[in-house]
Amino acid sequence: MRNVQRRLDVLERLPQFQPPPSPLDQIGRLAPKQLSNEELALMIHMLERDGGEGRPQSPSELAAMARYVAARDTGAQRMGFKSYADAERRAARRATGRVPPSATGKKKKRAKKAGGRNAPCCFATENDENPLS
Repeated sequence: MRNVQRRLDVLERLPQFQPPPSPLDQIGRLAPKQLSNEELALMIHMLERDGGEGRPQSPSELAAMARYVAARDTGAQRMGFKSYADAERRAARRATGRVPPSATGKKKKRAKKAGGRNAPCCFATENDENPLS
């Protein structure tokens, strides 16, 4: 039985059995690839210096951050989102289970109001012809 469990563990670690990356993961993985080596070095330096909490201090750091944000937005737009913020909002909705009906592809059916123009007449008057007689 241990042998079977070991085989299952090996199979579960294979890439074919891993869940596909989320759109946010894909965007986050592709955005740094659009930056130059100098911009990446500046961003790494900022992370090491501030631990990711500080703000860019020099104009070159500010330009590198702006380029990274632009690369994220471009990646999100390529994947069909309006922006990276839109991708984050949709991911948060899916994570909490609050997916709007438009995202599931199902359309809401509108109920016709009773007594509207196309509603059948329920009451016949004396002047109306009775089709059953």
